[in-house]
Amino acid sequence: PAAECRITSYVHQLDSLLIFWEGTARLEEGPSMSGPWIPVSGQLPGNARVFLVEQARFFRLQCQ
Repeated sequence: PAAECRITSYVHQLDSLLIFWEGTARLEEGPSMSGPWIPVSGQLPGNARVFLVEQARFFRLQCQ
């Protein structure tokens, strides 16, 4: 069976966004829906803080 994971919530805090998820996963970011996708740096199991910048970014979970 495929691994299951999902984003459960997010919180906007000043210049960053905290993203929380369930399951064993890695959060990835990319400049468009088609990528290229790279892992978000500094993430912990189940959550990550991403700093808001001017250019658009997209996020996805890579279930493991």
